[in-house]
Amino acid sequence: MDVAQQRLKIAADNLANLSTNGFRRHETEITRFASTLRLTSRTVEAQGAIRPTGGAFDLALAGRGAFTLREADGALTHGRDGAFSRTGDGHVVDARGRVLMGRCGPLVIGPQATFAADGTVRDGERIVDRLAIPAGTTVRQGALEVSGVEATGELLAILSAQRRFESGQRIVAADDAMHRKAIDGVAVVH
Repeated sequence: MDVAQQRLKIAADNLANLSTNGFRRHETEITRFASTLRLTSRTVEAQGAIRPTGGAFDLALAGRGAFTLREADGALTHGRDGAFSRTGDGHVVDARGRVLMGRCGPLVIGPQATFAADGTVRDGERIVDRLAIPAGTTVRQGALEVSGVEATGELLAILSAQRRFESGQRIVAADDAMHRKAIDGVAVVH
């Protein structure tokens, strides 16, 4: 029942992120260790489709890796949602206000800046910085990577997890009934 409950939680989280740009779905794996089952979750590295948006600061990554972002507290994090905008002082930020980082620090660009496929950031003819992306990964300006979640598959995973949980409940109820019957039988013998 615990495994079914965890599978349900992961599938529901995937479904909740159906519209989250750059979201990579999670899947579960059951492993048997001695007499116990263990459920592990892993991120599926499949590329989501790239959708053109025409947004000047929308960026999609084709390949591995993620954008490096700086939180308000200075901590660095990574994400694949490339829906960025330019602030009045020239910083490139995501919807949560995290600053897009280049290899040399926070990106500060003009309104006409461009992003080359190799991650090079230009402001006119001047190279400003370069995004830290793995070799073989390309940047597409004016596009976003959509979520890697497929709604039908996640709905089927939710239904399957619910059925497994209900089966577990029936087994526990039957076991409980057997124990009650055995206890009641012992009381009659005395």
